[in-house]
Amino acid sequence: MVAVSAVACSADSPDSPEAAGSSGGDATEARTVTVGANPISDLAPLWVGDQAGVFEDHGITLDIQTGGGGAALLPSVVSGQYQFAFANPTTLFVAEQQGLDLRVVSNLASSTGEPGSDGSAVLVRDDSPIQSPADLAGATVAINTFNSIGTTVIRESVRQAGADPDAIEFVEIGFGDMMAALEAGNVDAAWEVEPFISSSVANGYRAVAWPYVDVDPELPIALAFTSAQQAEEDPQLIEDFAAALAESIEYSNENPDEVRSVIPTFTALTAEQVENVFYPRWTTDINRDAVSELGQLMVQDGVLPAEPDLDSLLP
Repeated sequence: MVAVSAVACSADSPDSPEAAGSSGGDATEARTVTVGANPISDLAPLWVGDQAGVFEDHGITLDIQTGGGGAALLPSVVSGQYQFAFANPTTLFVAEQQGLDLRVVSNLASSTGEPGSDGSAVLVRDDSPIQSPADLAGATVAINTFNSIGTTVIRESVRQAGADPDAIEFVEIGFGDMMAALEAGNVDAAWEVEPFISSSVANGYRAVAWPYVDVDPELPIALAFTSAQQAEEDPQLIEDFAAALAESIEYSNENPDEVRSVIPTFTALTAEQVENVFYPRWTTDINRDAVSELGQLMVQDGVLPAEPDLDSLLP
């Protein structure tokens, strides 16, 4: 059931960055860099790299500030309180339309491209008459935030199935409360993310759609970003952070046992849950076509007035 595409091992192991050496900066000249991040398994390489000393090898002492999703972290990045944070593309698109000048530094996580083991799914009760994305038209679907990546990708899944996405009734409910609402019959379906997908499927709920995969099997879902001012005033920091993040991702992908051991240190996941979670594909690659498709869908759905300026936003 586990789809681990990245996880890491101990810092003093033969495969660790310290043992192998690093081409990064001088640790004696390390600068403290504040990063805002939602404490979820999707972002595990950030914590893995920090604990393995990867960022220190690049002259960076990480100060990870945990909080909500990307939208909640935007003000801290724009104000300069945080140098970096992570968000999905739709959050950055909306911010751009609101006049915020941001720059993507790197990708961290993308869809696995595999229905059955991806980072988002639409779940129903086992006795539900809903069998496919087309059946979601006319249904009440729980979503964590209106006009977000969730609503956009679900609408596209329904559209691709030949049904009317405008017939979906979205209800805003927090991820942690969705399954209770589904079980009580207050909603017909719920758009969930990990670890709620794997735990719910194990308890008998069914996945009827894997929306990230439907939009694009290489859809980026966690982009590292900074302010345009930060990018222009300190390009060396941007380069160092991107290099450290890339090395952390590579290290995590090569050391899955270490990732499993680190995740419980910054999330509420138990060791048992960590073994069953569907992990994303951790990669620095940004599939520009997939990001562009997401922007076009938001325009089509009336969420954005115009397509985002990817030339300005993306590296």
